[in-house]
Amino acid sequence: MNSILHLYKGRINRSTFFGGWLLFVLSVIVLSGVALFATDGLSKGNAIVIIVLVVALIMLYIYLFSIVARRLHDVNLSGWMSLLMIIGPINLLMVIALSLVKGDEKDNKYGTVPHKQFDIGGLFK
Repeated sequence: MNSILHLYKGRINRSTFFGGWLLFVLSVIVLSGVALFATDGLSKGNAIVIIVLVVALIMLYIYLFSIVARRLHDVNLSGWMSLLMIIGPINLLMVIALSLVKGDEKDNKYGTVPHKQFDIGGLFK
């Protein structure tokens, strides 16, 4: 449980956030394709595939909320605001805003200033 909570600590920059968001979108597209081809109808064999897909989607949404919370931290806002991502129209607006708004240029209460360039390692901390 402590490692899951660690996902929500720290800050990431705009390019790392946008790259992480694209990774999320591509992963959902791939999972949707798998779901379409693997489940012709609901049967015993397909139930296992559906369970695996649901677990994968839950993990992807944990990841999404993690990168949104860390990007919110970069602009000195609470990570709890990431729950606004649940609301459909606000979801896209938040992604656009968080991709465009500059983060704090100094350390803030959420951590130190993230690297200026894209940091793939920052996506999976």
